[in-house]
Formats: sequence, structure tokens, C-alpha cells
Amino acid sequence: MKMLFLLLAVCFIAFSAYAEDVVREENITAVLNAGDCVEISNINGDISVEGWASESVEVVYIITCESQEEMEAIEVLCDTSNGIVCEVNYDEDWNRNHSGEVSFQIRVPSDQLLEYRLNDVNGDVKISSASGSAVLEAVNGDISAGEFNGELTVDLVNGSVTTSGVTGLKQVDIVNGSIDCSVQNMGCDLSISSVNGDIKVELMADASVEIETLSGDIDITNGYNAQIAESIVGSSASFGNGEFSMDISSVSGSIEITD
Repeated sequence: MKMLFLLLAVCFIAFSAYAEDVVREENITAVLNAGDCVEISNINGDISVEGWASESVEVVYIITCESQEEMEAIEVLCDTSNGIVCEVNYDEDWNRNHSGEVSFQIRVPSDQLLEYRLNDVNGDVKISSASGSAVLEAVNGDISAGEFNGELTVDLVNGSVTTSGVTGLKQVDIVNGSIDCSVQNMGCDLSISSVNGDIKVELMADASVEIETLSGDIDITNGYNAQIAESIVGSSASFGNGEFSMDISSVSGSIEITD
């Protein structure tokens, strides 16, 4: 009998260790007008926006938790009365570590001009093949934007930022991490700044460029014939005479410009 009890106990422990997560998936579809807002406020989990050929916007969010109790402590509120606005809330009474996460997968009409506001605390934020204007914000995670037609602002605390094919890259600010931007054209003035981290810009457009770093190297490809000045307060450089300005600065980190 004792041996049977031990065997059952071992089986129970093994089952608990390999028990599947509790998962819930919801789908929202709406047809928006030009200029409408797509706003996502998340706490834990990724946000991804990708363009497609349909005329509708589809929002799929997936909640993953370790238990049903955790699942019941998460609420996703979505409002479609004026665009699509989704917000994730956790039960205020939940006083333990919560493992649950919500991931958003959003597909939008590629050519429709929409206003995107994507905000995350812990998770990656990505937008690609979309049009309009966008503000991407995160505390911990990576932010990426590719083939975005419109004005883009990025604000990140910890992580990395990568952009490519953005027609109106306006601002990229990061506290800790790296920035890697490919700028094919300048549709507006651009500011790129980092407190702790390296900045790399692949510049393939005309711009009036000003660079400054307090602690870090400046490396500019010879094609720009830029002069780098060094002093006791850091290094600086300037070059170009394009219609729009590009200001790049870091407190502690290297700055590299390639063509």
C-alpha cells in the first residue's frame, strides 16, 4: 500500500510539471475609416501589427496563463466605437506574481491611413507594411518597424530599436539598449537619442546631420567627408545640407553612420 501511494504521488507530480497552460483566444474584426485609431495598451506580451490586402482590421489576442485562477484575473477591454482601442487590466486583488500574458496579432489594410498607438510594458512591439502615423512605446522589449508609410515615433526604456523602410521616421529615444535605423529617405526632421547604448544609422538620403556624444566614439563613412571634433565634453560632427535635419546624440555609447 505504501509503495502504491508513492507511485501515485510521483504520477501526480509528473502530471503537474507537464500540465498545459490555460489559453483563451478572441477575435475582433472591424472596418475603419481613414484617420481612425488603432490603440493597444498591454502589460505583458507582444504586440504585432502587419498589413494585408483586406479592407478590414482584424485583432486577435491570445491570453496564456498557468491556471484558470490567473486567467480570471486578466481582463481585455476592447472598444470599437471609434476605431479599435484595447486595454489589458489585471485584477487589483491579485497580490501574487502573475505569469499570464496577452499577445496581440493585428492585421490592417496596408494602404489605409490609420493612427497607431502601441504601448507595452513587457513585450516586443512590431509594425510592418502599414500606413498612417504611429507612436510605439515600451518599457522592456524590442521595437521594430519595417516598410511603414508615414510618421513614426519610438520611445523605449530597455531593449533595442530597429527600423527600415519608414518614410517619415521622426523620433527614436532609448534609455538602455541599441538603435539600428536604415533611412532611405527623409520625410521630416529626425531626432535619434540614447542614454546608454550604441546608435547605428544607415543613411541613404540627403540630410543636414548633427552628431554629439559625451562618452563614445563617432564613426562616419568616408563618403560624407565629415570632420569629427573632440573635446573634454565629448565628440561631435556635422555634415550634409539636406532639406530636413537629423540630430543624433548619446550620453554613453558609440555612433556609427554608414551609407
